[in-house]
Parts: sequence; C-alpha cells; structure tokens
Amino acid sequence: MTIRAAGEDLPVTAHRPGPNARVVGRPRVTSTIVFLCVAGIGAGVAADGRVGAILFGGFMLVVGVFCIVATWCTRVWVDGAVLYTRTVRGYADPIHLDRLTSAVLSDWGLNRGRQLFRRDDGGAELRLDATNVRLKRLWEALGPFIGPFDRAANEALKQRVSRYR
Repeated sequence: MTIRAAGEDLPVTAHRPGPNARVVGRPRVTSTIVFLCVAGIGAGVAADGRVGAILFGGFMLVVGVFCIVATWCTRVWVDGAVLYTRTVRGYADPIHLDRLTSAVLSDWGLNRGRQLFRRDDGGAELRLDATNVRLKRLWEALGPFIGPFDRAANEALKQRVSRYR
C-alpha cells in the first residue's frame, strides 16, 4: 500500500500513518514567530561585522533556523487507537493508546517547556513537545483512552483531557 504525497508514492510502513489517520498535532504559529525573531536577531547581530558579533549572531541564527525546521517537521496523527508522530528525526514508533502503561504531562522546566511522555505495553516510548506543537485535537482524541480514574496517566494529563471530553 502506498500514499501519494508531494508527487511521490510513499510506502505505508508500521511507523507511518495510514490514509485514514487524522492530524491531531501541528506546529504553533506563535512558536514559529518567536523562532523567526531569534533568527532575525541573530542575523542582525551578525551583520555588525565584528568577529564576536558574527560568532554570536551566527549561533543565534543557526539555533533559530533549526528550531523553525524542527517545529515545522513535527506532526501527530491518530488512526483508531494508534498514535503516530513525525519529528525532524523521522517517524517514531507508534503508540497504542488502548495499551498505555504510562502517560505523563510534565510541568514547565527552567530550560524547557511542557513535554508529553507516553509508553505502551509493547515497549514503544514517545516524547512530544507540548509547548511548540498545538495538541488540542490530541486531547480530544485521548478522551476515550484516559479517564478520571486511569492509573497510567498523571493528574495534569487527566485534567487537560477532561477539558476536551
């Protein structure tokens, strides 16, 4: 079975979503704007022409561009009870939502935003960036799988999912 995307026939593998999968996670526009500002500041500083400014500005420019690419490569799909993700590193192992053994929505860290960690009984693990990726539709899709008395999910995740049930 193949999927036609960007003018190419791509094979459907165990790690890629099928044609009936629906997108439940996309990049946030606000994150892209912030990363564009970082890249713009880096370019502006590098344009000063001094060695230190070029090094620092070039570093900021590279970080900003990498963050933009990494954010815009990220997608999350749900196909039935299976969660698929793609990041800049490619497709991750799919997670079976009906067989979750652990699901944790982290708090804000000093140098990182919120993260969503998942593990199923097949050993597949997943870490999603819940700060730079809009996951509103994912919370809705998790409703049937994470209830108020679910032992696999932490309290923060249960509260988030309950708002969209």
